Amino acid sequence: MPLARALANLDQEEGPLYQALAARLARLIRDGELASGQRLPTHRDLAGQLDIARGTVRRAYDELERRGLVESTVGRGTFVRQSPIEFGPSPADSAKRGVIDLTVNLGSAGAAGTTAAHLRHIADETYAEALEAYIDAARDERLQRAGQRWLAQQGVDVEPASVSLCVGSQHALLIAMLATTRAGDSVAVDALTYPGMRQLAAALDRRLVPVQRDEGGLMPDDLDRVCRRHQPTLLYCMPTLHNPTGTTLSQARRAEIAAVAQRRELWLLEDESLRLLWQGPEPALATLLPERTLYVAGLSKVVVAGPRMAFLSAPAPLRAAVRDALWATVITAPSISAVLASRLVESGDAFEIAAATRRALVARARRVRPTVEQLGATVVDGSPYVWLPLGERDADAVAAEALRRGVSVLTARPFAVSPPEPQALRLTISAPIDDASLDRAFEVLFEIIGGERASDAASLRLL
Repeated sequence: MPLARALANLDQEEGPLYQALAARLARLIRDGELASGQRLPTHRDLAGQLDIARGTVRRAYDELERRGLVESTVGRGTFVRQSPIEFGPSPADSAKRGVIDLTVNLGSAGAAGTTAAHLRHIADETYAEALEAYIDAARDERLQRAGQRWLAQQGVDVEPASVSLCVGSQHALLIAMLATTRAGDSVAVDALTYPGMRQLAAALDRRLVPVQRDEGGLMPDDLDRVCRRHQPTLLYCMPTLHNPTGTTLSQARRAEIAAVAQRRELWLLEDESLRLLWQGPEPALATLLPERTLYVAGLSKVVVAGPRMAFLSAPAPLRAAVRDALWATVITAPSISAVLASRLVESGDAFEIAAATRRALVARARRVRPTVEQLGATVVDGSPYVWLPLGERDADAVAAEALRRGVSVLTARPFAVSPPEPQALRLTISAPIDDASLDRAFEVLFEIIGGERASDAASLRLL
């Protein structure tokens, strides 16, 4: 079907025209009408075909790129991504449209007032000198001691010299990738992984190799098989409250993964941004194999998101490479973020906010537990995620119906390293702005899938 015909009558859709165009193009990509690698028309050409403004096309393409469905290169154009990564609408867009957003984990509870108080102190003359100069995020002693203390609270004992401050966990992952891998290298990942890692790998020309998983998480035996066949340089993993499934690796499985990494001389990139939400005894990989593990401990999901702060610990052989990567990407973290991170940890406020975040998630888990248990599922206190397998039902269709009823959810597509992705949804119980919205969202989802799933309720897992 000609593209202009497939995009006809956009003015009959609800909402701004650029959103209608983006939604129609996204549907064509999901349905295979626009194939992976296919070049989209230029802004000028598509605007001419549809008799709309070029700015409308540009905004629609920008929205598709934000969702991970297309990629644009100056001088080449806009192309449908290979194995497209699709994110839901932004939280701001969802709120404006009256949609309850279950897609984004913004879990920090009650952090705004405390953070604002620290920022006011930072603005005083006492800290003016610090704000007028760079703070070396890989060498500043005060900052490194704060990072050491933050990691110690997570059961990871490191020396201060190993710690750097990055501009959020995504930046920490970038630094770790640059320090351990080169263009063309293979990186082993869970078959369902953080979408940001997929985007990093694509941008850096690293090849992600999926490691199969079972109900206990990433499988050590398959990791060993992947190492034999593909010789990856690095394993990226989320051992605690894995995104998207919420799985936490057992102590035995962590020990097996560490043993494979040691035997295969594999670097480990351990992403533990949710560790303080979990109260289990499982040791960090950085404790089991410190000489080969880079450990990421972000503050965004458990303390405060806006300032973009994450600590990265690296073993001694990689510290120079980490410093080089920091300089190449941002030179150093912003001074205001460095001072704020230090103050939040030194005062103990970071730990209090993290504890409050866990309590809020426990309360929310208990709130949805009656609905979940009607489906034969269980709720693990402290996890922000619900992983909802749908059996033979089409996840896109369920997500579309949920959105029609005012609830935004993610399918498995953004997380799947290679097709076919499982028919499942990831829901985030920390996302709704209030408990009434949370209740309403789960009522809607139960109405859509609950009746048909009652006989197969055990496949619903709230983790």
